[in-house]
Amino acid sequence: MSTKDKEEVVSAASIIVEGVGKILEYSSNKNISDALLDALSITQSALLKTMKVNEGPTIIQQPHITLFVKRVTRESLTTESMTVNLSSQPTFSLPRLPTNMFPSEEPVDVRMLGLDKNPFSWNEKGNISGPIGGLSLTRQDGSGIPVENLSKDIE
Repeated sequence: MSTKDKEEVVSAASIIVEGVGKILEYSSNKNISDALLDALSITQSALLKTMKVNEGPTIIQQPHITLFVKRVTRESLTTESMTVNLSSQPTFSLPRLPTNMFPSEEPVDVRMLGLDKNPFSWNEKGNISGPIGGLSLTRQDGSGIPVENLSKDIE
């Protein structure tokens, strides 16, 4: 993929994230919230398709939403901690991860999402206030990598 194509994908993703943020601001419907979160996940997948291993992260910050993606080698996750620190959004720090967590040598995709609006406001059982963050590790095909039995907690 050429640099120009990557810039177009990032530009389109920024517009999608901005639109999701505007809809999220006014919606308190479960179906809409689910569709918006799916749209953000698909946007992350599209951005990851443009990434090379160990290049800098792609970060999109729009009102109400920050989206982060990075493709790294398995070794970088097992030999060093990773911190995702974005202004005014939730931050994450991963400890060194055990090598047996990764079934192959393929790269690992790090996905982070920060929201300052509660996408679950439709759920009357939960009382969520403040920023909401999500962090996941996935394979290149988008399937999740379970993170468990860590020597230290994710902060």
